[in-house]
Amino acid sequence: MTLADAQTKIEKLTESGEPFERVETAIERLDRPDHEKAALWLLAWSAQEQRVRQRVAKEALASVGNGRA
Repeated sequence: MTLADAQTKIEKLTESGEPFERVETAIERLDRPDHEKAALWLLAWSAQEQRVRQRVAKEALASVGNGRA
């Protein structure tokens, strides 16, 4: 699968309303370099509603320290 194919796949998942966790799992399973997966994750994250983006950001903060998430 090319990067363009992977991008199309992730865009279709986000546009169809798949839960963010399922999109993340799909990205993790791709046979792509980590930097490409990071870019695909950012694409998926940017397509989410604000409340989802905020939740994910708080989860990330909590995972790296003593965040209040």
